[in-house]
Amino acid sequence: MDEAHAASILDGTPLRLNGRQAQAVGLVIHELATNAMKYGNGTRMAEGLSIRWQIRPEDGIDWLTLIWSEPASDEPGPVPSRRGFGTELMESMIEGDLEGRLTRDFEPGGLRVTIAFPLHGGAGEA
Repeated sequence: MDEAHAASILDGTPLRLNGRQAQAVGLVIHELATNAMKYGNGTRMAEGLSIRWQIRPEDGIDWLTLIWSEPASDEPGPVPSRRGFGTELMESMIEGDLEGRLTRDFEPGGLRVTIAFPLHGGAGEA
């Protein structure tokens, strides 16, 4: 099966998030799924969506890194020229509330969003 027709992937180590972290990750996933349906290739998401996460040490602290990769649309539109409310909200939650990072990369193969934040405050592997 080629990359364009791969099945969806959900892969990562079991972990526990505290309430604030779970709320932020849930909001980001919801926003990404909503945007995929509105602007991306939501109809083909089941064929190529990949959500992967891992816990890695960074400067002596465990960090969660989650990568959302969605397939390109059959008719890809232009890269957004402005930051919408959803992007502002995602960045506020990840970068502000969780002291992490959020990057969006519009690649020829589709959208790739990476969120990373420190797992201090009661979260970690389950």
